[in-house]
Amino acid sequence: MALHYLTSVSQNPISSPPSTNLLVIKRKQYLAALSKAEYLKHKEYEFTTPGKVFAKRFEAFGAIQHPPPLVYNDFVKGSDFHKVAQNDLIVSATECFQSSKATADKLVQHTKRIDAQFGSAQTEELRRLVKVSVSGSIYLQRLRQKIASSSPDATVTFDFDTHKHYCIIKLV
Repeated sequence: MALHYLTSVSQNPISSPPSTNLLVIKRKQYLAALSKAEYLKHKEYEFTTPGKVFAKRFEAFGAIQHPPPLVYNDFVKGSDFHKVAQNDLIVSATECFQSSKATADKLVQHTKRIDAQFGSAQTEELRRLVKVSVSGSIYLQRLRQKIASSSPDATVTFDFDTHKHYCIIKLV
């Protein structure tokens, strides 16, 4: 039932549409809710530590002075959802999915008036983000149902077919 997971970061978050920030937030909350429901477990490192993995992952950003780089202890504090109720995580992630979808829908409407070569976000890219958001909302509802029925028979899969940076986290 449990599945190892790694979170990934968009390769170029600065040029991404605003709705992608919400997708990053909701994904972290969604993964935390799945972890609390014991459908996921954190990867255990054999030859390194999570702190060293963090340092290596963000090493390239060390030369950037403003804003100050994120340190591992702050990252751990900001991503620790153990004290947050599972239902609160699900509600918050659902709200982020809905906000992300609404933002992407608005951007789709605006991109119709902009020549594609001058827009920072392509319509097809935005539609894929909408699909990820809608799918996330659906699978969060499925998670809520599984928790309510105390049904442990579920598998978590990560589908990158719709979008290469923001996967659909499926609960099947």
